[in-house]
Amino acid sequence: MDDSYFSDAVFIGDSRTDTLKMYAGWENTTYYVKTGTNIWDIMDVVPDDEDRTIDEELQNKQFGKVYIMLGVNELGTGTAETYYQQFKKVVARIRELQPNALIFVESIIHVSAEKDAEGTVINNTEINARNKWLKKTGGQQDDFFIWITMKFWMMRTVH
Repeated sequence: MDDSYFSDAVFIGDSRTDTLKMYAGWENTTYYVKTGTNIWDIMDVVPDDEDRTIDEELQNKQFGKVYIMLGVNELGTGTAETYYQQFKKVVARIRELQPNALIFVESIIHVSAEKDAEGTVINNTEINARNKWLKKTGGQQDDFFIWITMKFWMMRTVH
């Protein structure tokens, strides 16, 4: 597919999605991003370059595809299951606002081996636990789960 595939898409997320916005080169794609945001706040966030919350933006514009990537900022907050329960609520709200869209739930990208070895709450074991739950979200209705690796991400974002 060429870049026109994403002309009816919106990417919702935090700084990792903002990186995609900066480097993918998809000029006709919409991005609702905010560095530091999380699954508990996402629908009330006013994205960079916008005047309304994501919830309000999704009420006023219809998309064919919705991509959601959130999760790193949530590490250390709640459990993998509580994260998943909130993610389901967000997907349900998006489904309500975007009834004809395909929804793509993107996995949380692993951190580097160096970051993982630091022994903080930001680690690949916790990311794996949350991704395991996220896979269930992608099995709902017409929603999809996409496993994102850093290699895939870099291929899409670096020319």
